[in-house]
Amino acid sequence: MRTYQRQIGSERMNQTASERYAEHQREIFILLQWIKDELEIHEFTQKDDPMNWGLVGTLASAKQELKQTLCRISGPGFDMRDVDEALDGLRD
Repeated sequence: MRTYQRQIGSERMNQTASERYAEHQREIFILLQWIKDELEIHEFTQKDDPMNWGLVGTLASAKQELKQTLCRISGPGFDMRDVDEALDGLRD
């Protein structure tokens, strides 16, 4: 699933906060699925080129950005240490 489209139109001018929130939420769900799809493709690329450290760097950068996003949407009092601790707990 590599083709994603976004509707743009004048109807956005008249949206309520709830409608706009729901739209953003739907688009985030689409983006998360898109990321999952891209990770699967990335995995095949890595298997074809297992010595490519550039692919490792790409994932490390993406992980850092996702952690930042998680901190942003989780609200006050939730920071990168919380994410790192949770990830560390999942590794054990």
